[in-house]
Amino acid sequence: MELAADGGSDRPEREPDQPRHLRPAGPHSVGGGQGSGDASKVVEALRSSAAEELTIAERLASKARQAFALSYTQKLWMRVKR
Repeated sequence: MELAADGGSDRPEREPDQPRHLRPAGPHSVGGGQGSGDASKVVEALRSSAAEELTIAERLASKARQAFALSYTQKLWMRVKR
């Protein structure tokens, strides 16, 4: 397909005040059909991903607590040395 000479698209012109006509939904758009087994797989994958993210967050929080405790201990030790 070729584009119009003015650089626009090849879609027909439509007046802005004209309503846009949409196709009605077919039976394939209703949930709970044959593909509903896929939803449980998606939910399980999301659950697994969330658990993994939580584990990573807990590990990072633990490292942060350790770093804070170390810096606090060093600060106290410096006061004792003086």
